[in-house]
Amino acid sequence: MKVTEIYTRCSGGCLFSTLRCRYDGWADEDTQLVYSTKIRMRDSGFAPTVNDIKAQLKDKVSPKTLDCLVEITFPDPRMASECFMDYEQVDGMVRSSENLPKSQSR
Repeated sequence: MKVTEIYTRCSGGCLFSTLRCRYDGWADEDTQLVYSTKIRMRDSGFAPTVNDIKAQLKDKVSPKTLDCLVEITFPDPRMASECFMDYEQVDGMVRSSENLPKSQSR
């Protein structure tokens, strides 16, 4: 069973799906609003995509924050994590994911 998660990019280059980056604790008001919007959508029974988050927040958070959102589909739920050090770590785990920007690095 596949699982899809939405991540934002931390100021240090990490990818995180939680309220704060698990590696260095970083967050700002925009990333916290992304997280709360994602959770609110899920709680209402809707599986949000990056495009859904962008549509909800286009006038509320910076374009830079929205550009840092990444949607990753994992072939196995056990592969998903709350935080990854960088794109390469995820790419090494999920090479078949078409949602992962291959050219971006930390």
